[in-house]
Amino acid sequence: MPRRKTTRRKWTYPRRTEEMVRRQAREARFEDHLAVAYCGDVDPLVDYLLLAARDEVRLSRGHVEQLAEFLRRRRAHLRRLGKRDLNPQRDDERYFLYLLRQRKRQRYGDREVPKGGWDKLFEEVTDLVGDDELMVDINKVRADLKRGKARS
Repeated sequence: MPRRKTTRRKWTYPRRTEEMVRRQAREARFEDHLAVAYCGDVDPLVDYLLLAARDEVRLSRGHVEQLAEFLRRRRAHLRRLGKRDLNPQRDDERYFLYLLRQRKRQRYGDREVPKGGWDKLFEEVTDLVGDDELMVDINKVRADLKRGKARS
């Protein structure tokens, strides 16, 4: 029996839709978002992961490994930083102390403050800031000033 001659169909790529193009562009931006996250801004990476959760983009195995490495490094970095002082009153006192030192530097420079000078500086900074805006214990600020606390 003679072989029947068959014609091969020419291979054609499936037509790319606009959605396919957008999806590929979003998937290609993963490395950019990861690089920005290493610099400290994790919002674009979080947005990308939300897209992945809604199945709008796919995370490849390599992307998952990169993300795991980022999270491991981030956790180690945050552990090294330790706990932050989340006391708003203490933050206000540090800010008041900062303003006080700035005013002292403007007025007296490196010289010693004369008698009664610190009281005048305290009054000026209190007037500058206002009594209602900051929760400041003046005695603690004075103690920090005497102790020579590290400048914040």
